[in-house]
Amino acid sequence: MDSANKLDCQSLSFSSELSLKRLNKAQLIFGEKVLKRIIVFCLYVLGVRRNEISEVVKLPENTVRTMIKAISSDGVAAFFDRRKKNVNSSKSITDQQTDTKPIQINELHDGYKISICNKNIFVPHKNKDQLKAVLLTFAENRLISKTQAGKLLGVSSSHVGYLINDMSENDLSCLIDKRRGQQKDYVFTPEIKSELIVQFSINAAMGKSTSSSVLASDLEHRTTYKLSERGIRYHISNLGLKGKGAKLWELIGLKKTL
Repeated sequence: MDSANKLDCQSLSFSSELSLKRLNKAQLIFGEKVLKRIIVFCLYVLGVRRNEISEVVKLPENTVRTMIKAISSDGVAAFFDRRKKNVNSSKSITDQQTDTKPIQINELHDGYKISICNKNIFVPHKNKDQLKAVLLTFAENRLISKTQAGKLLGVSSSHVGYLINDMSENDLSCLIDKRRGQQKDYVFTPEIKSELIVQFSINAAMGKSTSSSVLASDLEHRTTYKLSERGIRYHISNLGLKGKGAKLWELIGLKKTL
C-alpha cells in the first residue's frame, strides 16, 4: 500500500454498540488471545503508539512490543499460541487445518451418525436436546461451522451463536423446550381443534374476549370439553389466531355497515 492509498481513520465514526457485538462474535471465531494479537497488530500498522495500544488492550507495553516483533518477524503463524504441543509452528495455517479430519454428520432414518476420530456417535431423532448440545459444543469449538449446525438444527447461523452464548451462561437448561408438555396433542384432537376455532370465531363475532380463560369457560359450557388454558393458548398461537379476535370483529362491523 503506497502513501497515496494509506488509510486515514481519523474521519471514521465508531459505534461502541456495534464494536461490542462484533468483538463478541469475533472472539467466538478466533478466541480471545488470537483476537487480541490481531487488534494489537492492526493498531500498530495504523500508526498508533505502542503505549496507547497497551492502554487500549490492557496489556503491558513490553508484551505489546514482543507481540508486534514476533508477528513482524514470523508472519501469520505468530498470531497463534505456538507453545501448544499439537501445533507445529513451521506449518502454515492450511497445513494445520488439513491435518485434522473434519467431523462427518450423516442423517439416518432413525437418527444422526456422527463420525469423529474414527469413532461413531449415534443420536436418535427423538433426542433433540442431546443433538443440540452436541452440535452447539462442536460449533463453539469450531469443529463444525455455525452454518452447518444451523442447517441440522433448523435455525439460522446467527441463532446458533445466540444459543452458544446462552449455553455458556446457563448450561444445558437453556436448550430444554419449556413448551414440550403443550406440544403433544393427547387432548387436542382434530375435532376439539375445530370446536376451538368455532368458539374463537363466535367470541370474536360477538365482540367478546378471546382470551384463553374465557375460551376455556365458554367451550366447557357449550361442548362440555374441559381444556387447559395453557393448551388453548398454545393451539390458538399454532393455528395463527393469536391477536386476530379484534380484527375479525372489525371486519364483521365493517360488513354490517355496507
